[in-house]
Amino acid sequence: MNSPPFSAMIRRRQERRPACTSSSGNSPSGPSTHAAAFEAAYGPAGAWVALFCRAPARLGTELLADGSGRYLTLDRWRDRAAYDAFRQSAAADYATLDAACEALTAAEREIGAFETVG
Repeated sequence: MNSPPFSAMIRRRQERRPACTSSSGNSPSGPSTHAAAFEAAYGPAGAWVALFCRAPARLGTELLADGSGRYLTLDRWRDRAAYDAFRQSAAADYATLDAACEALTAAEREIGAFETVG
């Protein structure tokens, strides 16, 4: 039996210095606090999981770190159609949260949608 599909996204947290005075939400204590804010937003009790939990087809989310500031999120869904339906029904909230978290990421790219084989 195949496992449910999941999408994977690579994110690199922002490494802005405390001298930056933009409205990006940078903390005066610098990158270590920025990492904490990133992990709070994308981690298991974060805003993204709260949004995804509204979808009954969401099966789970994992946030993985490599120790150098790169993160991988794995979001599991019952199937691709359920994920697509969620993205459509929650498009406005997704866009709002994505904009709010933009300052936390230096780069972001989706690496694909995968299904477990074997």
